[in-house]
Amino acid sequence: MAKLSDVKIGGKFFGLFVGPPGSGKDIAANSWPGPIYNFDLDRRIDSVASMFGSRSDIEYDQFGPDDYGRFWDKILQIKSGNAPAKTYVLSSITALARMAINYSISIRGNKGNSKGIVQMTDISDYNAESRIISIVLDAFRGSNFKSNLIVTAHLVETNSKSLDGSEGMQQRVLTGAKTIGAEIPAYFNEIYMFRKQSGMDGKAKFLMSTQGQAAGINTKTILPLPGEIDFTMRAGEPGLFQKIQAICKTGGIEIG
Repeated sequence: MAKLSDVKIGGKFFGLFVGPPGSGKDIAANSWPGPIYNFDLDRRIDSVASMFGSRSDIEYDQFGPDDYGRFWDKILQIKSGNAPAKTYVLSSITALARMAINYSISIRGNKGNSKGIVQMTDISDYNAESRIISIVLDAFRGSNFKSNLIVTAHLVETNSKSLDGSEGMQQRVLTGAKTIGAEIPAYFNEIYMFRKQSGMDGKAKFLMSTQGQAAGINTKTILPLPGEIDFTMRAGEPGLFQKIQAICKTGGIEIG
């Protein structure tokens, strides 16, 4: 029987980084300790290279929307305990959802829903999306996985109408199905919201928030972090991880 007193706060990091494209999610994720392996489903590794191109401990593979078989082979390695990297970055859950739906359509064959020569999605594909995303995230939560995991997620804005008839904008994590978008946060200890802000001098600032709501879900942290951290950096400067690490040390918590 395990004892609660043996639980180490600040052990392996499980983080969901939520924000619009260009808000610094991948740059922040790749400031974590190496070796780092990137599942580059968004095919945007160039932004990481522009900041960390001199680091030899960052590796990546790119996966397109029809590369589920090759992607799953990598996940099976992790499930078997073959996870040599210190930090894994999956960018993004949005692209994984797209890959899952494409895979479901491909195994349906030609008898499924179609319009002309284009295979159309149906409810079974969204069920497959939910199942595949759950299986992938569960692989990282298994006892064989000892590394850090950071997953990025994009936001989508949709029109919404309240009970009084007033209209507004609602944000949520972008996947194909709303239900899995709501389920994803349960897998993570840390959920941060990212945004890019233009300063009075015209220079961009990159900010990470640990308080409030992000895309209809609550940000959260079990670490002694402030409500907001400015992680704006240039090549060679400390990134988000180094800033979080320094803050945690003052609270007696070692991370990384």
